[in-house]
Amino acid sequence: MSLISIRKASQADAHDIAIIQTSSWYATYRGLVCDNFLDNFTATSRIAPWQQILGESDSVFIAVEDNQAIGFAHYSATRDADSNSNTTAELTSIYIHPEHYRKGVGSLLINAVENALKGEDFSAVTLWALKGNDGAHQFYLHAGFEPDGSESYLERIKATAIRYQKRIQNR
Repeated sequence: MSLISIRKASQADAHDIAIIQTSSWYATYRGLVCDNFLDNFTATSRIAPWQQILGESDSVFIAVEDNQAIGFAHYSATRDADSNSNTTAELTSIYIHPEHYRKGVGSLLINAVENALKGEDFSAVTLWALKGNDGAHQFYLHAGFEPDGSESYLERIKATAIRYQKRIQNR
């Protein structure tokens, strides 16, 4: 196995990020979200949103192996109304290409995000994981996240998500 590196993503990575995201969704979410949504969730439809995100912030990390993008993570201040956006961040996306599952890529990305959050003085990070995505739930627990009791029904994809939270140990 080659060395996996983590770096900040740029707008030039939008296409690769879109492919990773949709490939991961197809492999993981079939049966968890409504088929109609998933059938219309294409890499082409995800490029422009990722170009916009990448143009507006430097909060996306990308994992690369042999010059090939294999995973990414995006964070922001929390979007949750019941959390303080000055002290709580949200891991809005973390996806690994299915060919690279269970190789430690997710852990490397979580570490990169946590290090960035420490530098930005966040004291906690949350994320949302779909009910039924048992592999993700186990991964988040192993990474030190804990469910905080919040759930949200996502009408657009006809699925329920569970919120996890982790305290950030600042430097």
